Amino acid sequence: MTQTKVLKTALILRGIPGAGKSTLARLRALACGLAAQDCVFNTDLLFDEFNAGVFSLGLLSQLHQVNLTRFIQAAARSMPLIVCDNTNTVQWEYMAYEAAARALGYQVEVCVVGNPGDPEQVAQCITRNVRGVPANRVRDMAQRLVLSLAQEKATSSSRAQPGIPAQPANSA
Repeated sequence: MTQTKVLKTALILRGIPGAGKSTLARLRALACGLAAQDCVFNTDLLFDEFNAGVFSLGLLSQLHQVNLTRFIQAAARSMPLIVCDNTNTVQWEYMAYEAAARALGYQVEVCVVGNPGDPEQVAQCITRNVRGVPANRVRDMAQRLVLSLAQEKATSSSRAQPGIPAQPANSA
């Protein structure tokens, strides 16, 4: 008897507030026949649950841990799709999500939503973001994401391919 292996996908979204990350997450859940509340994990939404919708820097770290824990619990239940719907402007912000998903047998897709390097798109995001993140904060996040993407690109192009040892720059 042949068994069909169900492909499990972990989608890690990156983008500034107002870029459309949550919309994309809900659409992907819907396309998989899932309810977003079962497979989309967004730290900002936890402020609604734990702090009457009010952002608190003092709670941010704790709520990121709650979000990560819920993401891992969904992965442990083998949900066919799990989504990390945070800004993830720098790689270390989503490393634990990626590592947990891979360890639990998920194919990981990292997706940048929007173009944080386009000033017109950033301006649109400032007016669209539903959490009321101040304009200067959104611009800072856009710059941080652009820098991070450039650093990641430079780092990945200089890495050796898996299984192929890196050659010293001046080898003869």
